[in-house]
Amino acid sequence: MSTPVTNHPTPAELKTCFDKEFEAFGTQWLFEQRALTLRTKLKVLSWVTFAAPIAVAAVLTTLDNPRIALYTKIGSGLLSGVVGLFGLAALVGNWSDALAESQRSMTANSRLLEDWKEIKQLTDNDFVVAYSKLLAQNIAQENVDKIAGVSDKDKRRSMRKALLQYKLACATCNQTPSSIKGGSSKCSTCGDC
Repeated sequence: MSTPVTNHPTPAELKTCFDKEFEAFGTQWLFEQRALTLRTKLKVLSWVTFAAPIAVAAVLTTLDNPRIALYTKIGSGLLSGVVGLFGLAALVGNWSDALAESQRSMTANSRLLEDWKEIKQLTDNDFVVAYSKLLAQNIAQENVDKIAGVSDKDKRRSMRKALLQYKLACATCNQTPSSIKGGSSKCSTCGDC
């Protein structure tokens, strides 16, 4: 009795490939957005940290008016407090490391996205070998991404972005998103963004 030959990829394997591609797109987009936000915050913090003292020094050395000097000192004291709190938030929140982690996850998920797209072109044994390897890489990256503190709102936003990109309807609410904004949608899968 001979064993039946299974042609690869099977419809179930192709569905898994598409599902993983879809997830990788949403996750890659989510970490890209995080990286952009963190990069902007760090740039603003760096700029304000240097610009505020330079501006205060320029005003105090240029203008010889006691009243302006008094207001400048009060303003610089308040601004220094705000900049100090902003800097403390960056240190406690570990923004530099969070930026690096977001960039790594974005890159890894982007690579997975492309690999899941390309694997669908392979057949038989080539597919089976690549599929097994890619599933293992995907599981490892999902475990890394879980540590990143992705909130429920983040998950809904990434789902909405992936649905929007692939022009698909949400399995929960049967709506096809037309923008990244959740609007009035209260869907537990793709709304309330």
